[in-house]
Amino acid sequence: MAPHPSSAPPTAEPAQERQLDFSWIVRHHNKHLVAPIKLEQPGKARRLAESIKEFRLPWQEKPAPKPGTAPVAGASTGWQREDAENSIRISIAELHRIRLRKLQCKLVRHAWYMKQFNKEPPAQTNPDGTAGDHTKITTWEDDLQEYTKALQDYDYMTKCSALPRDSFLVSGERKVDDYVMREIIGVRPPPSTEQAAIPVVGPWEDINQPIGGTRNENVEKSWMKAFRTRLLMAALGGTFLVGPMWLMVLLKEHWVYTALVSTTVFVYAFGMFMSALLEKPMDVLSGTAAYAAVLVVFVGLGQDSGSSQAVAGAAAANSTIGG
Repeated sequence: MAPHPSSAPPTAEPAQERQLDFSWIVRHHNKHLVAPIKLEQPGKARRLAESIKEFRLPWQEKPAPKPGTAPVAGASTGWQREDAENSIRISIAELHRIRLRKLQCKLVRHAWYMKQFNKEPPAQTNPDGTAGDHTKITTWEDDLQEYTKALQDYDYMTKCSALPRDSFLVSGERKVDDYVMREIIGVRPPPSTEQAAIPVVGPWEDINQPIGGTRNENVEKSWMKAFRTRLLMAALGGTFLVGPMWLMVLLKEHWVYTALVSTTVFVYAFGMFMSALLEKPMDVLSGTAAYAAVLVVFVGLGQDSGSSQAVAGAAAANSTIGG
C-alpha cells in the first residue's frame, strides 16, 4: 500500500513541519504482525535430526527432565492447551519494522525541509502527535540518532533469528507463550482466510521455559551444534582428500584421464564449498589453491610411480626376450 502523496510545496516557510500520517504504515505491516500456525508431524529426516541433537558423549550427563517453572502467574505444569494443533505467532520484530519506517518518514520530511528552505527544520514538540510528554523537544539530529540506534537493534534481532529460540517471536508452540497470548488476547482470533497457517514441526513444548531458554541449556546446545559442525567438516575434509586418491588408484588402468577428471571436478567442488563457508574472496582463492596444490602433488607422485612401473616392466620383458 503506497503512502499518501505529499502536498504541493508551500509558497512560504511554515512555522512548523506538517504532521505525518502514520496510519498507512500500520496497514502496510498489519498482515505480518500476527500469523496462524499449525502443528506438523515430524518426518523421518526430522526425527533423525532430533535424535542426533539428543546425542551425548560418554562423559556428558543427559539432563533430566526439568519440572515446569511458572514464569507467568497461572502458567503451571497442570495447565493444558485448549488446542494442541493450532495457535498463532506474533512478531515483535515486525513492530520494530514499523518503528523504523516511522523514523524513516520523519527523516525524509527533515531532508525535504532543508532542501526546500535551505535551513534546518525547527524543533518539534511531540511531532508524532501521540499521547505522552508534550513538553519534549526533538530535533532532526535526535531522529537521526534514534534511527541509527534502531538499525543497530534490528541487526541484533536478525542475529537472534538464527538462535534455536527467537526471543522476538511470541509463538504458540511454546507453552508459556501460548498461555500469555491466551491470557492477554482472551479469545484467539480465527485464522485469516488470506493467510495460510505456518507449519511448525512438533512436538510442541509441554514444559514451561523462560524467554530465550535457560543459560545452561543454551550453552549446551551451542557446544553440541559446534561439535556437530566440526564432525561434518572433518568428514567433508576427509572425503575431498581421500576421494580422489581412491578413484586414481582403483582406475589406474586409465590413469591420465582419471587424474585429470577427478582433479578438475574435486577442485571446482571444493571451491564452491569454500565459497559457501567463507566470506572473504581471498580466503576462498587461497583455500582452493592450496587444495589444488595437494592434488597436483598427488597426481605427480602417482604419475612417477606409474612411469617407474612401466620402465621396470619393459626391462623385465627385454631380459626375458634376451634370455
